[in-house]
Amino acid sequence: MKAKILLIFVLFYCISSKAQYFNFKMYDFSDSRVNPAYSSVDSYWKADLIHRRQNTGTEYGFETNNIEVSVPFLNSKRAWSGFNAGFLNDQTSGNSIYKLNSLRVGYSINVPLRRLLSISFGIQTSYSRRSFNSLDLSTGAQFIEYRGFDTGLPSGETFGVLNQTDGYLGLDAGIIIRKLTRRKYLEQEIGLSVYNINNPTITNGALSESVEPVLLATYKRVIYQELRLKILPEALINLNKNGNLLLAGARFQYFPDNITNEERHLDLVTKFSTNSELICAVQYQMKNLSFGFNYDVAIFNKNVVNSSAFEIAIGFRNKKNLKKAKVQEEQDNNIPHFMIERLDPLKPLESKGLQSNGKINKVTIQPADDSIIKEAKTGKFSFLSHVVESPSYTFNFGFDETQLSKTDISYLSTIVEILKDNKQVKIDIIGHTDDVGSSNYNYKLGLERGRIVQKYLLKNKVDANQINLISKGETQPLKSNSTENGRSANRRVELKLTF
Repeated sequence: MKAKILLIFVLFYCISSKAQYFNFKMYDFSDSRVNPAYSSVDSYWKADLIHRRQNTGTEYGFETNNIEVSVPFLNSKRAWSGFNAGFLNDQTSGNSIYKLNSLRVGYSINVPLRRLLSISFGIQTSYSRRSFNSLDLSTGAQFIEYRGFDTGLPSGETFGVLNQTDGYLGLDAGIIIRKLTRRKYLEQEIGLSVYNINNPTITNGALSESVEPVLLATYKRVIYQELRLKILPEALINLNKNGNLLLAGARFQYFPDNITNEERHLDLVTKFSTNSELICAVQYQMKNLSFGFNYDVAIFNKNVVNSSAFEIAIGFRNKKNLKKAKVQEEQDNNIPHFMIERLDPLKPLESKGLQSNGKINKVTIQPADDSIIKEAKTGKFSFLSHVVESPSYTFNFGFDETQLSKTDISYLSTIVEILKDNKQVKIDIIGHTDDVGSSNYNYKLGLERGRIVQKYLLKNKVDANQINLISKGETQPLKSNSTENGRSANRRVELKLTF
């Protein structure tokens, strides 16, 4: 019986050695336990909480809770460094046979290599306190004469010599190399981290040990991207003396708005590990809130360390980027402002507004022969025709953006009145982009920009037959795409009224 206790105890010991560095399968909710350099890779401050319930091949399981925060420090252009702190509690379920508490703090710095390539360096220190208490382990069930062994009555014989508590100080470091697309979204990422570089030694009775370093390597890359779908293969390698682990699979991201709004997406994650674990996770990211669920189960062979596990996580984040906010305000101030008079079918009209080049433009509606409206007069009907001589109303967009500003919406409310009061008036919505990205992608992006305007008109009861949606993509630039100002002018939606 004592041999059985020792076997279970050694099992806990081995499991804890592995779980201490990597156990969460939704490790994007526990960044600092994978790589301390993550706190400076972007401009979001984050707070994440994750809980894991893991069953083993014995009657005992594990419960793990992790909470962490990371705060970036910004200059006028980007996140250049960051701070992270976290706390981990790992223990056996419902008892105190095994318990681990770990407190960690870290700092990282981000260095640009090229315009779209950067490298982050992070360092982290942690204090961990681990305890084993065999008082809850017994040698077996009580034997009762004529009844045999009663599992409800333990014999009470324990193996107290294995009780121990120990603490140690760890030192961790990591690097992350990130490559972005020209639209400033993640294209490829490679991470490498080492935990317990200092190789701390614990001396406590028969189980004295040296805490071995653990090497973690991560990789992800976008291999497929459309307007609403993105696919990223992901892999994690865990190398340590107690055993190696490879975790690999893919993340499928769906963007309800489209990928120009990466702040909202639904993720389906499927992975497989060399421990014969099948991992399935669902995560949803909103602007400031994210949550996820994960289930992993052993297949093909019995995994004594993890027969099945369930994770639940919630995260909060907020973008901290003063430079972008300032630029957006300047862009809003430069968006064309139009004062459009109500159309009167009895006379030509003028509409004054600022074009994207800042010049005043007059839009005159005057008679023509290619379209007609009916005007009722006393005793007879007469016919008048109107076209727009200079019919270019322009909305400008930020880089890879589709959202309408308050100024856009105010102007569109006037367009809504015009179209609702004059059913004979038609509107062409023409979406344009700069030349960054593929022509196919830009065609879809131009269409999506125009569709935002179309949705607003339809929502406000404009007849769908009055609306014509067109995308020109990158094919009709107003200015050269060789400069930022030129590309900014080309990111636009034009509205043309015809009669």
